[in-house]
Amino acid sequence: MKNEQAVPVGQIIEAFLEKGAAQRATTQVKILDNWKKIITKKASQCAQPVLVRNKVLVVIVSNSAWLHQLTLEKEKIIQKINKTLKQQAIDGIRFKLGNVRF
Repeated sequence: MKNEQAVPVGQIIEAFLEKGAAQRATTQVKILDNWKKIITKKASQCAQPVLVRNKVLVVIVSNSAWLHQLTLEKEKIIQKINKTLKQQAIDGIRFKLGNVRF
């Protein structure tokens, strides 16, 4: 039997969490880079993706009219994101009113 050195559980968990965090960050960057292609240019001026958590994209929207419009287009936006990223990166979107900063 080969004598392999034991690895502390904490080190394994840390490596796992870092990989997950890196993956989420990569997904967020790809969405930001392609945001104007995913939604219209006009909509992109009023809506800003800010976070991906558990495959749910959080988008800050500048006013309730755009929040309503984007909510109606939610499934279409999810499909466009996943098609653009060539993976099932997003399962849902949560729109929130707030200050959009680009």
